[in-house]
Amino acid sequence: MQVAALAASQDLLIASHGAGGHIHAVCAISNGLILEYYRETVDPLRMQIFLEPMKLDSEGYVAAPDRPGWGSRRIMSCWSGIGLADEGMTR
Repeated sequence: MQVAALAASQDLLIASHGAGGHIHAVCAISNGLILEYYRETVDPLRMQIFLEPMKLDSEGYVAAPDRPGWGSRRIMSCWSGIGLADEGMTR
């Protein structure tokens, strides 16, 4: 948030990188420009590892989830095999 405030003081925009992981930050700042989004054809696994994956609407926008963190619960079976299962974020 400090970097965004510093950029805003110089009339600079913030373009988040990272396939949607920063959607809450981009929505919270006045100088957020874009949110990087990978379509399923580019990153097919992303649609399979979250219970509520982000999806583009008909106008090319993504709605910010109302859940904390990434805004989506992870599918445990996809994460446990690589040692990242966290019971608090999975079903």
